[in-house]
Amino acid sequence: MDDDAVTIRYRSKAQGEALQRIMDGSFNVLTVILPTAGGKTLLFTAPACLEEDVGVTIVVAPFRKLIDETVREA
Repeated sequence: MDDDAVTIRYRSKAQGEALQRIMDGSFNVLTVILPTAGGKTLLFTAPACLEEDVGVTIVVAPFRKLIDETVREA
């Protein structure tokens, strides 16, 4: 095994598939619905951390506490 190899473990198959689509840019609009603690934060923060020109991401958060937590962790 290569010492530089990285093993990625997703919270769900849906999270892994969504992240693949996000990173390969094979969409114009992507809607992802995952349960609580399903890994949604990774999906909208990873592109911003890895790419310089990722465009605009709109995140709908229904609760103020969730918004505050997401901003604090990002």
